[in-house]
Amino acid sequence: DNPQGWQGWQGTPGPLVIDLGTGSGCLAITIARELPQVRVLAIDRSPAALQVAVRNGRRHQVADRVQWVVGDLLAPIDERPLAWAIVSNPPYVAVGEMAGLAREVREWEPRMALTDGGDGLGFHRRLLQEAPSRLQAGGYLLIELGFQQSAAVLRMIDPTLWEAPRLLPDLQGIARTLVLQRQGRPEDTP
Repeated sequence: DNPQGWQGWQGTPGPLVIDLGTGSGCLAITIARELPQVRVLAIDRSPAALQVAVRNGRRHQVADRVQWVVGDLLAPIDERPLAWAIVSNPPYVAVGEMAGLAREVREWEPRMALTDGGDGLGFHRRLLQEAPSRLQAGGYLLIELGFQQSAAVLRMIDPTLWEAPRLLPDLQGIARTLVLQRQGRPEDTP
């Protein structure tokens, strides 16, 4: 149950979902609970965050279908297996906006969970470049966006790799989640 390097999947067969920047494991655990047929690979750079995620996974009884791995985005895994979906709530706050965050967020959350140290789009750039090679044809990429980032992120999308993007709003009507589908049909995946 301890976070480790990717050793290949050692569990129940089924579609693979990868949660990048899992933090406390909220997305990974929710996906595992709501979709019992999937396996989840949860990756985070912080060993301390993953220790919390492991405990949360045990508490919510999904430890048999979630593997916790220390690493930076997709770097810890090989090109196989290909995922059915990749999800991420990456650090998206621009460093210049950190001071304007609510005090309880700014002082409680780890800095690396909030910002990339630049314009807040560094992880989005990397995900849009790296994810296609790790997704099966027809697979999905879901990325959370910061306030007013949707136009900039939409400009980064290579239309030869992705079907028409969709933006999902939060409860305030703000475009908050980007949904992309990799070009092709699942049966086209080698």
